[in-house]
Amino acid sequence: MIFNTLNTLSHEIQHYYQWLDDELFDEEEAEYGAEELTYEYLSFYKENFFKKKVFNLYKIDNVKAIIF
Repeated sequence: MIFNTLNTLSHEIQHYYQWLDDELFDEEEAEYGAEELTYEYLSFYKENFFKKKVFNLYKIDNVKAIIF
């Protein structure tokens, strides 16, 4: 579910880049770029938030909060 949400957002970001570059909207290119961007994001997240502890988890007023 998270992958699909990120991939959809990445797909729309690809269309934004196409618009900035004054190119025609290319669905195939947007899908390829979206998948690549999503995997890059997930890789970055995995490397920076699971291998290293760069955040602290606190419980404030019975609500868990992540503090970077």
